Amino acid sequence: MADYKKKTMVEERGLKIEPPLHAYIERYSWQAFAGRDRLRPGDHNLIYEVYARLQVEKEREMTIDGHTVDFSARAINAFFDLPNFGVNYDQRQVDERDIYRELTGQEQRQADWRHIRKSELRAKARLINHFVRSRLMPTSSNPEVLKMRAHLIYAISTGVAVNVGRVISDQMVVATKTSKSNLSLGFPNLITAMCVKAGIRPRGDPATFIQLMSDLRFEAIKDRQPDPLQHESPPPSPPPHHQTLPPPSPPPSPPHEQQQHDSEQPEPETVREQRYLQLREDIDTLRTHVDDGFLQIRSELQSHQQQMEHFMQTILSRLPPQQPPQ
Repeated sequence: MADYKKKTMVEERGLKIEPPLHAYIERYSWQAFAGRDRLRPGDHNLIYEVYARLQVEKEREMTIDGHTVDFSARAINAFFDLPNFGVNYDQRQVDERDIYRELTGQEQRQADWRHIRKSELRAKARLINHFVRSRLMPTSSNPEVLKMRAHLIYAISTGVAVNVGRVISDQMVVATKTSKSNLSLGFPNLITAMCVKAGIRPRGDPATFIQLMSDLRFEAIKDRQPDPLQHESPPPSPPPHHQTLPPPSPPPSPPHEQQQHDSEQPEPETVREQRYLQLREDIDTLRTHVDDGFLQIRSELQSHQQQMEHFMQTILSRLPPQQPPQ
């Protein structure tokens, strides 16, 4: 059985939906799926257990702690209030040269291509690719778009209906069918949310919680320490005969360099657009990590508070009843 703790876990990212996706989300009622309101901070120990059971039991419906949770396509669609489609996007007959043309704007003479470099994607395809790898086909590496993901991007780009539940459920199964440690485990926020909804309590990780609280306590103490530089007098000025003169100004540029600088053309619009999309993607990823960190802390605090209350109730129940004063 694969050691899932060696695999990378890819959290669902918070996304700002750009205009090219608005119409598609409205058309197929993806509002709940595209948002994060129904997700929960990923409980890593619970995620490892779900994937291990999925590999051993070979069933998408499993029982944990006496509670049944279903990760079938129909159950996932029901969780997000999504319809169940009879025909899936990958069952259509599509000329893969059309996919290449739609995603890159270029012609591909050979129909049997393996992947598309991310740098070749058009702006719209880059946006959809970011959404797909964040919510439907998670991956921690993104230099290339493999053919399966390209089919999915093409379907969304051309307005074809996608069975969200089937894609997610199949991706979970695929993650259990290989022992490669570089394969990512996806959907931790969704899996945790569906388990909690089924009545399964999060596992938590006490070691991580203790280390996290220790780090936070250290940062708080460090922030309260006075800055020694604020209480020191400024260094004395050197004597006049030791003062250094300001550096001489650089010589003017030669005429041929000035002409070359003036003749430089501004970067193309497509390059600026790609840089903007990459920057937006990096900002969204950073914002998601920060949000998930705070949500994880709050979830773990609530879990430990419940454990402490249960512990105190157990102690109180074992104490002898208090005798009334005579």
